[in-house]
Amino acid sequence: CQAIFRNFCSEIGFGLKYPTRNFLRDITHGILATRSINLQRIGASLGENIDLKKTVNRLVYHLDKPNLGGDVLKQMQLSYAKNLAPKTIFVLDITDIQKPQAKEMEGIYKTYDGSKKKIGPGYPICSVIASSGGSIIPLYMRLYSFWEEFSENKVILETIQEIENNTGRKGLWVLDRGCDRAKLLK
Repeated sequence: CQAIFRNFCSEIGFGLKYPTRNFLRDITHGILATRSINLQRIGASLGENIDLKKTVNRLVYHLDKPNLGGDVLKQMQLSYAKNLAPKTIFVLDITDIQKPQAKEMEGIYKTYDGSKKKIGPGYPICSVIASSGGSIIPLYMRLYSFWEEFSENKVILETIQEIENNTGRKGLWVLDRGCDRAKLLK
């Protein structure tokens, strides 16, 4: 089990700087060990021979790095691309997380809840999974906020382009019925 974990961490960290790879290993181990995202608990679970405050500061430093999530996603896509068959199916979905009780959450956005057929506070999400040889492989997930320029068409096109660049254009795209707009079909 530990060998699988080490292999996973080295794959997602491949091409990143050594301290960032160590951070990814430590944060993943800490979350799994504590079942929490609390940095104090994660830091304590690492059992380092330094002050807990310094460990937490190191974790915060790495979490603040710009585009860390994008770099990790790219590495995951490049790593998974080796195992994708030519007839891989990529499923893209624009969905949302509704927060009906939210009054002042950072970056909250007006989103359409399709199941309730109403607009409410929440966050739009773009996700892509691949189905290849009976395996389901998560390739992309991004949550958006009103601080960002959010255009569904732009998000869909950029996501498809990024995944095709990183996986070698190996598959067939499946999009939900909301993607039958003229701009996307062209």
